[in-house]
Amino acid sequence: MNVNVNAPELESSDHEDERVFSIDFKRYFSALRKYAWLIAAFVVLSIGCAIIYTIRMTPIYEAKASVQIEPRLPDLLGTGDMFNVAGGNNTAEYYRQQRQVLDSYKLSKQTVTEYDLAPKLLAPRELKALAREDQIDLAARRLTTMITVKYPEQDRIMYVLVRSTDKKLATEIANDHVATYVNYARGLLIDSSSVASSALQQEFNEIEAKLRAAEDKIYQFQRDNDMVAVTLKEHQALVTANIMSFTQKLNDARGDEITVSSRLAE
Repeated sequence: MNVNVNAPELESSDHEDERVFSIDFKRYFSALRKYAWLIAAFVVLSIGCAIIYTIRMTPIYEAKASVQIEPRLPDLLGTGDMFNVAGGNNTAEYYRQQRQVLDSYKLSKQTVTEYDLAPKLLAPRELKALAREDQIDLAARRLTTMITVKYPEQDRIMYVLVRSTDKKLATEIANDHVATYVNYARGLLIDSSSVASSALQQEFNEIEAKLRAAEDKIYQFQRDNDMVAVTLKEHQALVTANIMSFTQKLNDARGDEITVSSRLAE
């Protein structure tokens, strides 16, 4: 007769595996009921600490100012090229450059200087320890970290965001920075207009000199060949009339320039 002596061992092993993988939920529920008040107290304490921390935090305000940037400057001379700074495929590059200008240290420094923001951005001990130029430099660097420039919609409107613990100061700085940029852009236009006016005046002088020389050569040729049909006085009057015509065109161009500048200043 054969006896299987291994069967009880296998059965015992199966029961041990079942005990290992079984979970006694009753024991856990019993533990939760036993320590329910302690767990509840811990949750309430955590929520209370979070609320106190939030209340004691210094609020950060964000102010937003916008500026609309035109894609090209006015063409005062009608050339179509001199002031075309953002024509064709250069538009995206132009707006990328303007965004960099708005976010630059140079413009921040100009804003600090024009609106005297150093006392508002620096601590009293910093103002006392630093020279005026160093105050402006530190305030400009600090302002740069406060400013964020966004161009979300690609619609010529850029937004200047300023974050500060002082709500009023954030609003003031945002408006001041946009105003500084507008003055900067207008200054570029005025400088370009001055250059254009100087170029026009120089061109007029050159044309006047060439006209006088040409008229003198023609008169000399006619006199040498007995072809003079008008007197010297009449000849001079003709030259003067031509010069007056050029002068009138120059005055008209300057008048158009003044009209455009006055519109920009409005």
